[in-house]
Amino acid sequence: MTEPRTELSGIASLLSLEVDYVAEWQFYLAQFNSNYAYCLAQLFGDDGPNIMLNYEGGYYNLQTYASHHVSFAGDMMDNLNKWVTWSYKFKISPVNGYVIVFRNGIEMARMVGNTARGNYIYFKLGMYSQNHPQDTV
Repeated sequence: MTEPRTELSGIASLLSLEVDYVAEWQFYLAQFNSNYAYCLAQLFGDDGPNIMLNYEGGYYNLQTYASHHVSFAGDMMDNLNKWVTWSYKFKISPVNGYVIVFRNGIEMARMVGNTARGNYIYFKLGMYSQNHPQDTV
């Protein structure tokens, strides 16, 4: 499995605190290994992820560095062999932040509160594995 990913760190100066943003991307999943944990997208700050969307063990997880965490059920197999559109609506803020995740235009998760982690903010996009597969027999 390849792990195509891009990091849009060159536009970091365009991502500011207290501004409403929308980020949208599509991916086509040709294969899937259920023994992996996958990260789909991250917004990074000075010292780690502000907001991360990942998939592991039959659940998508939306989390912020401030320990907000929302899990929602889903089957990664539903993404196989078709184009899927994901989007974030978000605001990076230590007080008024939010992130709303959509899959094919349907709201999947929402959280509000502290989404800030520093002033240097960049976007990592593209599904990649976060661990090695477990031994299977």
